[in-house]
Amino acid sequence: MKKFKNYSISKKLITGFLTVTLIMLLVGAVGLLGMARIDAMDTYMYQVKTAPMNDLILAIENLYQIKSDSRDMVIQTGDSQKLSELEKNYKTQKEEFLNHAAAYKIH
Repeated sequence: MKKFKNYSISKKLITGFLTVTLIMLLVGAVGLLGMARIDAMDTYMYQVKTAPMNDLILAIENLYQIKSDSRDMVIQTGDSQKLSELEKNYKTQKEEFLNHAAAYKIH
């Protein structure tokens, strides 16, 4: 410490600025590494947790359509043409529901 006291003012200032610069570089490097880690975790979260929700939403929409078709089948009991059309739509919606539900389970 006595050596530092014997330095001239310019050397003391340069030493101080270099020390502050090194500390800033260290903090910046830690920050960049943290940001890279956050980016990797964000990508994982989107791909694994958020993207499959589209399949879940589509499956729920198909389920509501199946419910609507079932209700319409009860209402249209006497009209065989309308019933066959509703049954065809019901089967299509059921198949789509099963496909979307299976795709959601995979993720």
